[in-house]
Amino acid sequence: MSSAPKHASRSVPGPGPTQSDPRSGPKLSPKKRAGIERASFKYGYREIQVKGPDGDIEYERVPLTLEDVLHPQFGDVHVLSEAHGDDCVYLRDVFKARYQDDHSVVVFIDVGIFWDIPGLKHHSPDVSLIFGVKKRKEWKSFHVKTEKVRPALIVEVTSPDTRVNDVNTKVEQYAQAKVPHYVIVDAQEKAGRRRVRSCATVWRTDITSGKGRRSTGGCGWSR
Repeated sequence: MSSAPKHASRSVPGPGPTQSDPRSGPKLSPKKRAGIERASFKYGYREIQVKGPDGDIEYERVPLTLEDVLHPQFGDVHVLSEAHGDDCVYLRDVFKARYQDDHSVVVFIDVGIFWDIPGLKHHSPDVSLIFGVKKRKEWKSFHVKTEKVRPALIVEVTSPDTRVNDVNTKVEQYAQAKVPHYVIVDAQEKAGRRRVRSCATVWRTDITSGKGRRSTGGCGWSR
């Protein structure tokens, strides 16, 4: 990396958007997809063990891909802005204050959520809100199948380099995971000014068929 990160997040174990809705747009072309899959230190890094010339084990930093950011491993370091971190902490504190008297509610920042959907890899949302927890623990990761509850709300705060994950890939994958509400806090910076808008998707289950469908809400600037 050319400069030290303002904020680094250690984690646990996606086309051009329109102005009206960041989740819309055509599918990515093979050329753009190839670019997205390319590793770069701008996404962060992972330390791996390598054997040195003298036979000793050394640690080497390797860059992450967008896929790595989407499904991180323990110890991955993501390069995030200070404002991104502030937004996440603010949201966590608001949710915790709102539900401080309800011990069945937990709020996570950057904790791995392992799903009960075959073939769907884990995610590490910026903020996740979970109701109905039977026993509170010191979670390093949260397993939906074990706990028998899933996040009721997930919030992702976008970053310029990894925005495509939040506004495209995660919309589909969180719907697949049957997350009832997914909110994108879409942070954009223009002419030195940071603006934030929120966009929501809702997973609805038909009580007759049991099948779910995703509906998309509107977007609005919050500041």
